[in-house]
Amino acid sequence: LQITDAIQPKHMTFMLGQIRELLTNYGTIDMFMTDGYAWQAGQQAVSYQAIRSLVKELQPDCVTLDIGGLSEPFLSDAIFFEEPLGVTAPAGNTYAGMQGQTISNGWFWHPSTPTEGLMSKAAILTHLADLEPKYTSFILNCPPNRNGLLDTNVVNRLAEVGAAWSPNASRPPLPAQPLRAEHPVTPVNAYATGFHTGEGPLNAIDGLSDVRYETCWSTWGLPAPLPHSITIDLGGVWSNVSTLEYLPKQWSRSNSTDGDITSCTILTSTDGVTFTQVATGTWAGNSRKPKLAEWPNRNVGFVRIQVNAATGGYANISGVRIGGRSLKPALVSTTLPGDATVYRLIARHSGQAADVVGRRTTDGTPIQQWPLLDQTNQKWTFVKTGDGYYKIKGVGSGKLLEIGGLSRADGGTAGIWGDAAAPQQHWAVTPTGDGHFVLINRYSGLSLAVDEGSTANAAAVEQQPYTSQTHQQWKIVPF
Repeated sequence: LQITDAIQPKHMTFMLGQIRELLTNYGTIDMFMTDGYAWQAGQQAVSYQAIRSLVKELQPDCVTLDIGGLSEPFLSDAIFFEEPLGVTAPAGNTYAGMQGQTISNGWFWHPSTPTEGLMSKAAILTHLADLEPKYTSFILNCPPNRNGLLDTNVVNRLAEVGAAWSPNASRPPLPAQPLRAEHPVTPVNAYATGFHTGEGPLNAIDGLSDVRYETCWSTWGLPAPLPHSITIDLGGVWSNVSTLEYLPKQWSRSNSTDGDITSCTILTSTDGVTFTQVATGTWAGNSRKPKLAEWPNRNVGFVRIQVNAATGGYANISGVRIGGRSLKPALVSTTLPGDATVYRLIARHSGQAADVVGRRTTDGTPIQQWPLLDQTNQKWTFVKTGDGYYKIKGVGSGKLLEIGGLSRADGGTAGIWGDAAAPQQHWAVTPTGDGHFVLINRYSGLSLAVDEGSTANAAAVEQQPYTSQTHQQWKIVPF
């Protein structure tokens, strides 16, 4: 199980409330730091962007940082180089950054801390001298004891450093920082013309990474050469979208055949059907630095990146960040109204309906496909979650369509459960462009589908990796 099994979207209300209190009642706060968001939560189940947006609303000049062994400031505003994981500010760094280390043996206080030798004065001064010209602050973790105070040996060591260190007042000002999508929109889904097994398109938007680990969309090893494309669903149409950031592969690089995009075409759409070219990208390969493309502010619901050329002859995207730079996007419309409209879900390949077995209402009742009937166990409503997803609610049961058992596996069973405000009950609804839709589970990233593509009555409805098959596509028809 992962951290998102314990931390659910419903907990965001509490988390955001705590952040609001902090940033409202305690004066100016220069930096807001999270620890491990990129490797524990990312963007999908519990969105980092919801936190960043609140910070910027309350204190626009507050800089956000995520501690997580990252090599580029992609998820947050600035970069934190996590030294205990072997990540340090490189020579010539011009990012506004921080580098962290512990003064004692570990992140927390231990009974041995008061008598430890601690990090030496010379080592601390060496760090300061190394990091100052790299525009990187040195953050030294000093654990308080059980009385909430710093031990005498820690205080003495800090006093020694303070007496010996003087900043370089002649250091040049911080260089201009790279342009960013300052107001990102968190996508809900992505699909692609192809992908290497285990490196599907949702990896490009999940926001997950860690020291020497990352997820990515990749076309490595596919028989079909470039061009390939990835299409990103923003969960509705947003105004003032103008910017795309692309993060290349970060770790285990050869710097010659890493799938770095060198030429691409960027297209946008409001309906997922008709796409208009808005920009091109022509970038140098063999670098893990983020790349940026811009176009005039416009309404956007979908962004397509067509990769025309890349190092190694295949595409690799570790991360994508889409939004506005000059203005904050606002939600204009959603794929479905999210009102009380009642729908059938009809499997494209069979023409049969998603049906709650036996018209039962108990938690865990499975979903099957069944010939169309005028019965409440084939009737569904779509309720907006408020962040681009939908809860699909059975009219007969009043319960939600869910993938049971916190499953992320191919074949995980669909059923009904009471509303738990949990990501396994949330669905991205993405049009295929020809009147049908793909339903992607927020928790697993897999599509709602009919088992083995069966056309038989009572075939099970389950989740599968999306491969553009008709038994993974649904018509959403008003009843």
